[in-house]
Amino acid sequence: MKKTLVIADCPDWAISSLVRPLKKIGVDLAYHYVNTTKNTGTGEKNPTHLTVDLLKKYDQAHFHTIRAVDSMLRDKEVIDTLKGKRLIMTIHTEREADLQLLKGDHWHRIDDFVSPTICQKERVRQLTGKEATYIP
Repeated sequence: MKKTLVIADCPDWAISSLVRPLKKIGVDLAYHYVNTTKNTGTGEKNPTHLTVDLLKKYDQAHFHTIRAVDSMLRDKEVIDTLKGKRLIMTIHTEREADLQLLKGDHWHRIDDFVSPTICQKERVRQLTGKEATYIP
């Protein structure tokens, strides 16, 4: 069985509330940012900060934040670490400024895209040339 690391933006923000339940089925969870002043009261204790060394321990990574992943896919050390790993990107925004980042050639490295809306699924196809999986 492949070891999966799900990466959200910040603890106690919207995306973390969507991915936190995956911990119950044995998926590990890490965050791009662990210092936040926003607290929604869900009480994530000792959130795991994403590091390059942490990425090395997993067979696949499931990302949830376009801007953070965009910068990761431009970093040589991260790119080298991700070689041979399956990469999944769920897109939680329809903000055109964020979606425009998907035009970059470095996004070819993402194996699978997931989109929660039909409109967004179409934009992912237009911008990346890849079909996204629609999961409402």
